[in-house]
Amino acid sequence: LATASADQTARLWDIRDPHHPTPLNTLTGHTSAVISVAFSPDGRTLATGSADQTARLWDVGDPYHPTPLGTLTGHTNDVYSVAFSPDGRTLATGSADDTARLWETNIGSVVARICSITPAITKSEWDHYLPGMAYRPPCP
Repeated sequence: LATASADQTARLWDIRDPHHPTPLNTLTGHTSAVISVAFSPDGRTLATGSADQTARLWDVGDPYHPTPLGTLTGHTNDVYSVAFSPDGRTLATGSADDTARLWETNIGSVVARICSITPAITKSEWDHYLPGMAYRPPCP
């Protein structure tokens, strides 16, 4: 189970015993309230939406050691909803800015698409297309 919280976090819980949920970990990184959470269909990725105008992706395959995958920027108001497509390849976000956005969730595919357009990626371009990810120039 994942929960959103006004304290800028999302939390993972073990609910095998529903009468005594056990906290597994706390996800930090948002700078305002976390409003929405959604698991990918395979349960290995969690998306969080926040009043900080971003969505974040987390690898929760090991819920005791979740890791951030990236930050999705582009909305200009609170991100109220996050939802994965049935195949898990696309994340939809809905915002108080009256927009919905679709995001490809496979970082490798995003990088391949960028490299097919340009022979090199600058740090600023990387930050634009893959915000929150460490800069690793992938194009030969």
